[in-house]
Amino acid sequence: MTVAALHELHAVARVGSERLAFAVRDVEAVLDAPTLLPVPGANGGLVGQVEHRGETLRAHRLADLLAVRGSATPGTVLIVVRGTRRIALCVDDVEDLAAVQGDRIRAVPHGLDPAGVLRGIWLGPSAGDPMAGLVDADAIIAAVLSERTGQAA
Repeated sequence: MTVAALHELHAVARVGSERLAFAVRDVEAVLDAPTLLPVPGANGGLVGQVEHRGETLRAHRLADLLAVRGSATPGTVLIVVRGTRRIALCVDDVEDLAAVQGDRIRAVPHGLDPAGVLRGIWLGPSAGDPMAGLVDADAIIAAVLSERTGQAA
């Protein structure tokens, strides 16, 4: 990725005290207060299933994938899509839409992203604003799918 070339709209989600920015082009839908259908024998980050546009998707807690503390009950589900792959991610909330500019992005510090799903750190629109991790949609989808199957994606 050429950081200087990045200038696009992102949905900024909150998971516990963490802020994560998803490129709007990768977010098919934001579902507030979703109804999660139970999954017998669910474990790990799988919290249930959500219906979206006639399809039932497994809903995964992003907090578990990132090993951070999040809300026990997800307030929002993001439907993230790349090509034909689609996943449902449970987050605490989607706070805002923000235009991310390349000159406010930095490399991910070593050890900050053990799940390998961030493509950078956005410093916010101006000095003093809260930072957010820029989510790599391909990497997050691969991580969720490998968690589901127990194999590398």
